[in-house]
Amino acid sequence: MKSRSSAPTSEAPRAYNSPLRQQQADRTREMILDAAAALLAEGGIQSAGFPQIAERAGVSVRTVYRNFPTQAALLEALGEWVDVQMGHQRTPRTVDDIANIVETLFPAFDEHALMVQAQLVNPIWQEVRARARKRRASAVRSLVLEVGDNLPEEEVVRAAGVIKYLFSADAWSALRRDFDLDGVEAGKAVSWAIRALVADLKRRNVRAGAK
Repeated sequence: MKSRSSAPTSEAPRAYNSPLRQQQADRTREMILDAAAALLAEGGIQSAGFPQIAERAGVSVRTVYRNFPTQAALLEALGEWVDVQMGHQRTPRTVDDIANIVETLFPAFDEHALMVQAQLVNPIWQEVRARARKRRASAVRSLVLEVGDNLPEEEVVRAAGVIKYLFSADAWSALRRDFDLDGVEAGKAVSWAIRALVADLKRRNVRAGAK
């Protein structure tokens, strides 16, 4: 007698992850961000609607929305993307490291000057930058505390506030606007100021610890 063949079993569909498909998706996202950055730098938020971004990127408006459902989501991703382009995402490990980063960061700001200026004046982008500023302020305060642990809290906060301001596109923009310093010279000036402040903090911290 022939054995009865078993009934076919149903299997759950396998997830298909194509490296090529992911590369294409990443490339599309990059094209959208690049187009948005160019439009914002050229004409501000009014010229960077999703239809204009789609046309500049060579994709459909639906594709833009699929990647970035809202303008806020687009601007937040764009802020992170610009930071990566300029190396601004590098996290300082010590307060002294901030001075080193500034000397490479400010010249990078020059290379993306239109985009950086757009970030500084765009009201929607201000909301996105506010979250990043809080994170950086907290990080700088922690680093300053490491070299000023014997000092009163108000002194640490004052020093952290000055260093955080110097370590920003706002300082770069002010030195560029008011003193015609390019990124290299502005970076040197800010690096010197941060090193001088940190050296003073360390000296006073040692004296306070010896009391």
